[in-house]
This record gives sequence, structure tokens and C-alpha cells, in this order.
Amino acid sequence: MRQLSTAGGAVQIMPGGGVIESTYAGALQQSYTVRNASATTLTIPANTTSSTRRLHITCEINDPTYAGSQPPSKEEGPYVKFVARTTRQSTHPELYLGYIDQPANSTVVTSAMIKDRREVANPKRETWTFARPRVAEDNSNQNNLNGREANGGEYFPGGAGYSNEATLTVPTWAVSVIIEADWMAVGYVGGKNVLGRFWIEYGDEFKDHTWPNKRQWEYGTQEFRFNAPATGNDMRTNWRLMDTRQIAKKLRGKDVTFAFKGAITATSPTNSVYMDSLSGLGLKVTFLEEKADWEEFNET
Repeated sequence: MRQLSTAGGAVQIMPGGGVIESTYAGALQQSYTVRNASATTLTIPANTTSSTRRLHITCEINDPTYAGSQPPSKEEGPYVKFVARTTRQSTHPELYLGYIDQPANSTVVTSAMIKDRREVANPKRETWTFARPRVAEDNSNQNNLNGREANGGEYFPGGAGYSNEATLTVPTWAVSVIIEADWMAVGYVGGKNVLGRFWIEYGDEFKDHTWPNKRQWEYGTQEFRFNAPATGNDMRTNWRLMDTRQIAKKLRGKDVTFAFKGAITATSPTNSVYMDSLSGLGLKVTFLEEKADWEEFNET
């Protein structure tokens, strides 16, 4: 659903197809399939009120077997129509396309007023898991987290040849992704007052701290805080991360690297947070097609 090439009192319903579950009392547990072969213009009446008006846009079935009247042509219909109404109530099965929030005393519809709420009928979902328990050969001084927040942090655990990143192919249909990551048995040196952040960075192009916010990969999850208890004894804890992100169009079908990252604050002492042969990493990435491929997800 889009505004006209020149914003006016209508919207364009773009070509596509859908499945509509029957809500007719005599035809439950059945579905209708519909197809819009070409762009269709739907007139939107002017909002003459003194407040914003919300219009729900639906694709509606008119099956005279159960409700409604016969169409102009028994062979050609139409049995399907696009409707704009202020409520969602209907006696006919309908496919919800979205809504328009039209300002007071407005006669035109612009892109900013249109909210797309289509859903994929049979969405795909693909989960990928990376598990990396640490081993004795991983022990080295580079296991310490010493990268500062102001400098974009560093791979954690670090060190050449360490398994602290994973590369996988993004499905061509993926619209969003759920990222879950674990740093297991992270060690805090006793008596050290150290705090910082941890996150996952991902992308298809590595740039050494030259992406925004000095990232090494273009995209990143939410950054989460850790804070050592500064007790007299060494301690261990688990870091847990979960976030949902949209997948940029340019990443679909490409190999994308997911990297474990961390950083300490400017005032935190170095060599105070570490991972050794008793630590481990875990990453679970779930790609989703559970929302329609909305235009705003396709910009980058």
C-alpha cells in the first residue's frame, strides 16, 4: 500500500496475493486465496473532522453463498474488494493490509500516514547454533578484556586464531533476526573494580573500528553492561544477551560474520576480566520471515 505518485485522496494497493481464513458460520476451517494482478487505486475520503482519523484498509471477500449479494457477473465477479473503514468489524472474511492515520481536515494521504501491517501466511524460520567450549590451548594473556569503550572495544575473548566469531549465510527471505549470545564462566579478578559492556557485531564487511561508533562490523546488537563485584576473591559469572534486529536487504543471501565483542570503561583497570580454558561461548541466530517485506526494511 503506497501513496499516489503525487499525494492525493487515494492510495495504491500494489500487486500481490494472499490467503484469507473464512469467518462465515457455514464455512469455518476453510480459506480463500486472492490475487491483485495489478496496482489498484483505492479512494480515501477526506477527513473533515477536527481530529486525526484512523482508517483500516482490508481486502474483503464477498461470497454470496454465505452473505452479501450476487456480483455484477457470476463468472467474473468481483468477489473481492478493497475497503477503508474506521472499524475492523465486518460480516465478511478479510485480510488486514494496514491503516492510515489521516490528520484533521486533510484531503490527501502521504507515505508518513500509511502503516503496513501485512503478515506472511506461511512464514519461514531458520535457526543456526554455534557452541564453543574453551580448551587448554586457548589459554594466553590475550584472554583478558582490555579494549576500551571509547575505542570500540575488542573481540572477547581475543587472540589470533581463537573461535570468537562465526560466519553463516543469511537466507534470501529473512526480514528480521533474533540474536542470542552467551559468554560462559567469565572470570573477574578479585578486588578489581571493573565495569564495561558486551555485544554482538555482525556484517559482511570488516573495517577496523571505522564503522559508526568505531565498530569493526557494520551492525550490532544492544550493548549490555557488566559490573564486577570487586570482592577479595576471583569470581565467575555468565553474560547473557538477546536482541531482535531487522535484516538489511543488502545482507540477504550473503555470508555474514557474527563477532563476540566487549569493552571496559576508561577508568577500569586492565587484566581484570578474562576467559580461560574453563570458559565458553554460545550463539543462537534465528532468521525470521514472520513479517511482510515492508519497504522500510529494504532501504539498506
